[in-house]
Amino acid sequence: MRKSTKGALAAGGAAVLLLGGAGSLAYWTASGSVAGGTITAGSLALTTPSCGSWTYDTKEATAGATFTPGGTGNGSLLVPGDVVSETCTTTLTATGEHMRGTIVASTPSDITPFTVSVSSITDAVTPISGGVFTEANNGHQLSVTISVTLPSSSDNSTIANQKTLDAIALTATQAHS
Repeated sequence: MRKSTKGALAAGGAAVLLLGGAGSLAYWTASGSVAGGTITAGSLALTTPSCGSWTYDTKEATAGATFTPGGTGNGSLLVPGDVVSETCTTTLTATGEHMRGTIVASTPSDITPFTVSVSSITDAVTPISGGVFTEANNGHQLSVTISVTLPSSSDNSTIANQKTLDAIALTATQAHS
């Protein structure tokens, strides 16, 4: 008989012996109860914003002048490179250990070529660093500045382009890393 055949038979016999005893192998186990407790999630919310009037950005020749949405005959007109902003106040609810997040602005419809963004967030009580709020800002009134830009790269296809500027939404989003 060959060595490889003998080895295979020996391995097979060992496996049969091990499997035959598998039903008799026992492990001891024990269990105990861990005291329970209540788990509660934090919260994140913004109140309905109250906003001032739109003004031209400080970088404009007309800095601080009121911008009146409405278009031809009814309001102000933007030219490429213009930025108009309005400041809204809202109260932040941000509860939870190590809560932090950001606030963004969006419109329900496409306003291309115009862009909308949050250019600053401030809290008169607790500073906000880098546009990120924390649980320390909970219950505070925040000033959120929304900016609308007609990019300086806008070409002739944007002449007399009219978009609806109303219904800008502010959204607080929790960030966790």
